[in-house]
Amino acid sequence: MEILPLLQSNRLPSHVVLSNIYSQLCKLKSPLSSDLKTAIVNDHFKFKKLLMSYYKDSVFSRKKGNDNYFLIWFENDLISVLNDHRPLLDGLSDNIKQECPNITMKYLLDQSTKLNEKVYDLWKMMTPEKKQIMYDIYCQ
Repeated sequence: MEILPLLQSNRLPSHVVLSNIYSQLCKLKSPLSSDLKTAIVNDHFKFKKLLMSYYKDSVFSRKKGNDNYFLIWFENDLISVLNDHRPLLDGLSDNIKQECPNITMKYLLDQSTKLNEKVYDLWKMMTPEKKQIMYDIYCQ
């Protein structure tokens, strides 16, 4: 089962989603440490809260074709934090080059990628510190 739709679901309670994630992770050969399990729960909580804050914000649209679509804004803000709040017109920051060596301007500017997958991929690329920055800025 795909985890991304579960993470983005606003109809499923978090404990159901986390239970499913744990069952997927339990299929891995090596056991997870309690620190890793805690990190996964915190990561999911932050991502879900951020996603829902954009989704529920009346400034943004829920219609995919709209220029004000909430996932477009979420993507832009993720890229901004990843790139140390440096505009993409000025290129990639040294930190993003070091933290995500495989990331390219082409990927960041590509609009043909499925937006929901790209948003989740950008989230996964973030360091824990950048995830916390994102969470502090947009959920406080």
